[in-house]
Amino acid sequence: MLIVAWSLLSTHALAASPANRGGRRVVWTEIRVVARQKRPELERFLKEVVESQTRKADWGGGRGGEPLEARFQVTEFDVVQKSDVVRVICTAVGRIQGAPSVRSHFSMGGRPAQRAELERQLLTMLGRGIVSRLAVIARVTHKGSSSSTGS
Repeated sequence: MLIVAWSLLSTHALAASPANRGGRRVVWTEIRVVARQKRPELERFLKEVVESQTRKADWGGGRGGEPLEARFQVTEFDVVQKSDVVRVICTAVGRIQGAPSVRSHFSMGGRPAQRAELERQLLTMLGRGIVSRLAVIARVTHKGSSSSTGS
């Protein structure tokens, strides 16, 4: 229940943000899923989610400045299946160069037949949460630097 509420909050916060037209450009230097088995389809899906959320997020002003360099890494991705339940456990870290990092962790269970859907759902939640939190950090960091130069 808590995860659903947080997910709705994140979705609402991103939907309320203006599109990243004319704002700061974000360059993702790394988007990676570290898993026990190589899963390129999950990495491709995560890249799509992160790029989509990047376009929706408000990264602050600064049209002519340097682009923001960011990284996103899923540091833990485990799938545990017992007889009638599959549990997906994910941890991810995001970072903008020169700013604090953010971390999210989710664990969710479901029916084994819905494993792929559950994996994508958790990666979507991680992508939305981390990108939106990094955008807030970028806006706050940019405000602080522009107000000190305006004096």
